[in-house]
Amino acid sequence: MIAVALLSLSLALLPARGTSGRKPFQFEGKFVEGCTCKQICQFEITGADTKCSAIGAYEFSKGTYGGKSIAGTRVAFAVSPKGWLHLYVDGGDAGRRMTVVEMFKVALKDWGKLQPVEHKAVAISGKDGRYVTKVDGGRIMVLQSEPVTYPGHAEAITYGHLFDNTLHKAISQARTITGTFHDGKHSFSFQGSNGFFNANLKEKGIL
Repeated sequence: MIAVALLSLSLALLPARGTSGRKPFQFEGKFVEGCTCKQICQFEITGADTKCSAIGAYEFSKGTYGGKSIAGTRVAFAVSPKGWLHLYVDGGDAGRRMTVVEMFKVALKDWGKLQPVEHKAVAISGKDGRYVTKVDGGRIMVLQSEPVTYPGHAEAITYGHLFDNTLHKAISQARTITGTFHDGKHSFSFQGSNGFFNANLKEKGIL
């Protein structure tokens, strides 16, 4: 009986399967993205491998990851089907930037080989789907987008039940007016293509 009791106690102390090392997150903010797909990008919606290149950014007005604050931070990304991923972080203090980078390393771990993360100015200006997003004042990245609305209505077309829903459970449709990215040997540009945004992120989960 003692052995059974000790075994039961040991099993109770083990972390739940699939949660070992994972951390809770919760945040509020905004998200904007543009990619090279000429039609609606299916990666976010169905998980289809669209082979597209994409740039985008998150801005966190409040939030935590693993109990540590990420409030005031901004993170921009650039990803290519060639297998690389760039991250740029701004805002908050050094501790908050370190925490939000840790979160994104986990969230985007399957997106490609992560290049050295850089502390660069990340800015998202505009509202309601009409955004201009820049990294390093536009020297590294520029993304200009506008919302795509339902015919005869002001609100943007919105999708829920997403395949890629780790950091956003819903996204609204946008059109990329222009997008450019250049950092070292990695660069691409596009226009008149797919875009997404969420002006009112409010998410929580475990990563």
